[in-house]
Amino acid sequence: MLALYFILTFLPFAFAQFGGGFFENMFGGGQRHHQQQQQQQQQRQGSMWSQQADAIPCSQYLCPNTLACVSTPVLCPCPAPEDIKCVIPDAEGGSNDGTVVCVRAAIYVATIALRNWRRAWERRDLASLPGPTRQKWSKGHVPALYSPDTAFEFHDSLSEYGPVAKLYGVFGSIRLYINDPYAMGEVLLKEQNGFERTESYVSNLNAVLGPGLLGSRGMELLQSASEGASLGLTAAPRRTQTQSPTQDPSICVQFNCIASNGMKTWLYAHDHHGSLILILLCTVADIPRCVALKLIMGIEDEIRYQGVQVADVDVFKWGYRCALDSVGRAGLGHDFQALDGVDSDYSKAIKHLLPALFSLVILRPIMPTLYKIGPAWFRRAIIERVPSKAVKQLLSIVDVQHRQAIQIFKQKKAALRNSEEKGSAPDEKDIITLMLRANEKARPEDKISEEEMVGQINTLIFAGHDTTSGTIACVLQMLAENPKVQAELREELTHCSTDEPDYATLEAFPLLDAVIKETLRLHPPAAIAERVSTRDTVLPLRSPTRGTYPTTSLAVPAGTLVMLSLRTANRDPATWGPDALEWNPYRWLEPLPANVVEARVPGVYSNIMSFLGGSCSCIAYKFALIEAKVVISSLVRRFQFSPGDRPVMWKFGGTSKPFVVDPASGASSPGLVLKLGVV
Repeated sequence: MLALYFILTFLPFAFAQFGGGFFENMFGGGQRHHQQQQQQQQQRQGSMWSQQADAIPCSQYLCPNTLACVSTPVLCPCPAPEDIKCVIPDAEGGSNDGTVVCVRAAIYVATIALRNWRRAWERRDLASLPGPTRQKWSKGHVPALYSPDTAFEFHDSLSEYGPVAKLYGVFGSIRLYINDPYAMGEVLLKEQNGFERTESYVSNLNAVLGPGLLGSRGMELLQSASEGASLGLTAAPRRTQTQSPTQDPSICVQFNCIASNGMKTWLYAHDHHGSLILILLCTVADIPRCVALKLIMGIEDEIRYQGVQVADVDVFKWGYRCALDSVGRAGLGHDFQALDGVDSDYSKAIKHLLPALFSLVILRPIMPTLYKIGPAWFRRAIIERVPSKAVKQLLSIVDVQHRQAIQIFKQKKAALRNSEEKGSAPDEKDIITLMLRANEKARPEDKISEEEMVGQINTLIFAGHDTTSGTIACVLQMLAENPKVQAELREELTHCSTDEPDYATLEAFPLLDAVIKETLRLHPPAAIAERVSTRDTVLPLRSPTRGTYPTTSLAVPAGTLVMLSLRTANRDPATWGPDALEWNPYRWLEPLPANVVEARVPGVYSNIMSFLGGSCSCIAYKFALIEAKVVISSLVRRFQFSPGDRPVMWKFGGTSKPFVVDPASGASSPGLVLKLGVV
């Protein structure tokens, strides 16, 4: 049986690799027959072989197809005469032995063998990394990574395995779980072109949201100087997304157009951090303040309705409504009226979008293949017939979301057309209006389709409300559990000279800034970020791995899935000290320890990874910070917070969300109930 296996596998491989010359050297004989075949081939191809032989005076040639030594190029079955290499020149026309031929052929074969051995050695490094035991080969660690109830506990336990842990995906695929700051910097900054968003991630978001920023890879920044001039922003030369704007210190603000899949898709202004939010600061800076005032009025009405001095208030519900209205007005120029009590089908649907997506995470690997099968209606017909409640729920959410996005797009397009007919500029300066105006002025080849525009609307809402609402709720919970910090923060805010502080005034409150930074450090909205290596790369590590072969330079072969643990990196005691797991905002009121500086954390914001880093960092993080500061400062000045009676559990669902737990039944529902009283 083994002999048969050898014949069926090795010999055909050897013949394909080395040709007839291999068998001549192995078994002898057949030389005359082989020469006759090559001479017949030469006669069919013409005289170019003989011309090559006359052009190169040589006594021995190395044929790349057979690795055999031949005395004339005619005997070598090469596709082109220029591929034949002379290994023994014969300037005098004499003969020479084949020693050099053998040496060079051996070097060639050894080079190939060394390359294959190196790849096997690199895989050995990955296989020797420590990691938890998987339960099933078919699912690997996927259920543990994304389970809503136990995911955070599992993620925290992976820090025991050092800077890099080995995990398994579906069907035994290896993935790296990294929390080392040096390796993260390599992935997100230095080698960012070698690590892309996974194809499954892109396919999922394109299928759910439509073509948008989050579902793009390798986008390019292109200038829109005319639109930038109309907003009073400084124009900038064309640059790609991988180029840092800090290369030109004279450019403080740029207005660019992002290209998705080779097309310009939407506009944003960015500073030296590449932030989208300068558009919002320049045009709609008053929106968070207006929304915060409506938020206070709504909470006061709820307390008044309960008829008590201290009432139980679901701050997560109110924070969610606040974030939805903020991103709707600032990004879309549309008021969802969530703070007015309007509970539309859309607001109900999108709060379940991420949990529905992550409940189907085990099916994510097949999405790239499914996304390429036939037209959209055919794919839809296939998905509708999947016997799964989770799939049907996701389809329902996508339908509601798509209808709302189309409605907003048509309204903005009609408003822009009316303003053009009247010969006046539109009053709205939201992102969608800017997109439409720039799209009309763009060249025909640069224009984007309505489908892409609708996809950007879905992307703005998806990325702009979910994470901010969770952060606001988490800050309020931390203040409720730490009354001393809450009292000091209220004292700091009472020194403000106005009831409606602007952005510059809010930046002057150090404790407010410290409270938000510390909450984002300890409780980042997203726990992980996934990338896939597109080429062989070596990642440097701050501390050695804990596997069988400890190393500070980890070889990562192409095609390896890398999971960057933002949560674990933010909580690393080697960076933040022994109190890394404690909520301590006072750490930000002093100069950062040397360990934090030396760690070179690649985060775009304040040495933490909560907003990621590099060209794919959160482009709206500044608007999120402004919104959080405006809302928190307004609420703390108006209300006293204390913990509620029912326990709260934060669950994983793409982003972290609070759930109120019923002690009797153990059931949980989204929310964060705190006791609020008017100050």
